[in-house]
Amino acid sequence: MGEKKLSTYLLWTAILIAINLISSEFFFRWDLTQEQKYTLSGATRKALEELDGQVVVKAFFTEKLPPQYKKGAEDFRDLLIEYHTRSGGKVDYIFINPNESEEKEREAIQSGIQPLLINVREKDEIKQKKAYMGAVVEYGDQREVIPLILPESPMEYTLTTAIVKLTAKDKPAVALLRGYGEPPMSELAALRTALSVLNAPEEYSFRGKSEIPAKYKTAVWVGPSDSIDAVAFEALDKFLNDGGNLCIAVDVVEGDLQAVQGRAVSTNIRDWLKTKGVDVVPEFVVDANCGTIMVQQVQGFFTISSPVPFPYLVKVNTFEKDVITKGLEEVLFPFVAPIEITGDTSAYMVRPIVKSSKKSGRVAPPVYFDVQKKWTESDFDRGPQVLGVVIQPKDPRSGKIVLFSDAEFARGNQRVPPNADNISLIANAVDWLTDETGLMEIRTKGISSRPIKKLSEAKVQMYKWVNFALPIALVIVLGVLYAQYRKRLRKLRQRPDNYPI
Repeated sequence: MGEKKLSTYLLWTAILIAINLISSEFFFRWDLTQEQKYTLSGATRKALEELDGQVVVKAFFTEKLPPQYKKGAEDFRDLLIEYHTRSGGKVDYIFINPNESEEKEREAIQSGIQPLLINVREKDEIKQKKAYMGAVVEYGDQREVIPLILPESPMEYTLTTAIVKLTAKDKPAVALLRGYGEPPMSELAALRTALSVLNAPEEYSFRGKSEIPAKYKTAVWVGPSDSIDAVAFEALDKFLNDGGNLCIAVDVVEGDLQAVQGRAVSTNIRDWLKTKGVDVVPEFVVDANCGTIMVQQVQGFFTISSPVPFPYLVKVNTFEKDVITKGLEEVLFPFVAPIEITGDTSAYMVRPIVKSSKKSGRVAPPVYFDVQKKWTESDFDRGPQVLGVVIQPKDPRSGKIVLFSDAEFARGNQRVPPNADNISLIANAVDWLTDETGLMEIRTKGISSRPIKKLSEAKVQMYKWVNFALPIALVIVLGVLYAQYRKRLRKLRQRPDNYPI
């Protein structure tokens, strides 16, 4: 009997060793998350397969982080392990604890990783601690810094784009069109940075020029405000007819919070867009789901600033099912106009990709902004308004257009909160028009926020009673069943034959 047990023990030990050896060669993970958060995308796998050199990732993470930050370090380590395995060892990594010594801390800071001050509990005391949570991706003598890696951030996109940015050889050229009163490039810096990951954005002034060079696969036109001449429209038409794509964000209304008024913007771009099957109507969209502005109120001897909902700052949380908007959480459109599809589908197919909420309305300019106005249901009775569309020609040789009826959302502006997906939206659109790697699909992979859906009062009361009554009911049912079991047991014991139970 002893030899049999020993043989069984040795057999199971051999099986466990074999499983460990096999698992070290073949990576497998079962991802049960709704958004497939822990499954590498096809774009990442393709980027790893195409590596022709060694990539080294130096991860600078403080050890013994609080749980809410420790998860980020663990997720990033798991991701690096998978990258290492999937790339056949071409992606290597090392974890460095900068808090271990002054030399390692100096290396982190010199690499571009700055510490965060976080609160930690030590011996029933709250203390502040310097925490490092970043990485440096190195490829040959090039490097790309990821200054901050937080839990639930899009780690795969951040890491893959850093690798692609270092290793990509030929990025498609994208034209940032200039010459007709567009905002300064300083206000488009965030957009340019986002586009430069997969593309090579270049400023191109086409004023007075009859064509846009064919080297550009896509042209981006944000916020033209001057009168546009016929030569420009001819150049755009020629560019589209030759297969070039266009992403355009245009203002036909504008709001001035300093002057507390809004007005229509006179541009002749509206007439050109009508030839593509759409009309950008010079009216303001207002939405009950909106951003806020800070309003100063005098209370006694004090002046207090408080946030006030402002329906002219349209907030979009629900998006159409489209690859361009996939994964977006929130986009804020300051002073946006409605897009109407004219119904002329002889040459173009138009599909909406961004709409306001069901509680939306329109206000015709000029308008005075009354921040103290009491908005009612009747102000939001027009239903969802289209704010962004894809215009696709029926001729497959012609290029596509992505149109947004607001230019300010794509600019660096204090009215747009830093956590909004504004830049991701327009960058997704350009990548969809230009990119062939599929990397844009993971730009927003990861959860930035998951707001709790508001329940009706009836459902709240139902859940409250279920939570209260269910445990009591379970105890009563178990008690009754146990009492019946004991009763049956006593009857069996009282029987003369006393059969075993």
